[in-house]
Amino acid sequence: MQKAHLYEEVFIVNQGVDQAVRGLERLKKAAAIGEEIYGDTLATLEHARAQVNLQFLADMEQAEKRDAARYERRASNERTHPKQAPTKWTLARGVRPAFAACTGLRWDCWNAVRRSRG
Repeated sequence: MQKAHLYEEVFIVNQGVDQAVRGLERLKKAAAIGEEIYGDTLATLEHARAQVNLQFLADMEQAEKRDAARYERRASNERTHPKQAPTKWTLARGVRPAFAACTGLRWDCWNAVRRSRG
């Protein structure tokens, strides 16, 4: 999965726990008996949420550090070896063989014909 999807899934887990907590709180208020079980369940849910979030963030921290190092190496490489924009001369090197293959003429012959026409 992509990282964005993982963050979305943890969000959904947290939303689910929020809904469960709200439901338990309503039950706790409405029920006159057995309030202790609702309080214990709330504590269990919140503890489970904290554990999931803690583990997720620890795992993602490692992934983010790996990505940061990889992109830093890439950026450093691009800073030390920047790509140069093609010039008319570098483009001409690619055009000459293609021109010769298509026309059967040598490039310097074509240039001589072009110059003679004006």
